[in-house]
Amino acid sequence: MKAAPGRRATIGETTKSYIRRQVIKGEFKTAKAAHQYLNGLGYTIGYSEALKLFKSMNFRAKIKAKKPLLSKQHNERRLAWAMAHKDWTTDDWRRMTFSDETKINVFGSNGCKYYWSRPDDVLQPRHLDLTVKGG
Repeated sequence: MKAAPGRRATIGETTKSYIRRQVIKGEFKTAKAAHQYLNGLGYTIGYSEALKLFKSMNFRAKIKAKKPLLSKQHNERRLAWAMAHKDWTTDDWRRMTFSDETKINVFGSNGCKYYWSRPDDVLQPRHLDLTVKGG
């Protein structure tokens, strides 16, 4: 039997399966975490190889969706406000003034937050970036 062409894989299927499970569970949030784990096991791979490993397992980096951190009391107040104003006319809404504050970062961006997910995965709470007013 003829050997398959190309270089042999350095990471075994068992290790790949473990890494896949850890990413799905949310234990490995970044490719850097998987890279450090593999280096701890004695694999000599670079960070870019860890990224390729994630992509070969059909994981894609996605941007976390921003969602306000609302308590049950916040939701109840929002619903009460909406119910109190549901019968307003267009003229009533024109008299209403909405204002919004602008947040300016002095020392650069807060950065974009990512998570790893497969195309058929459902959205998990850890895939959301919970935001609060003023930050």
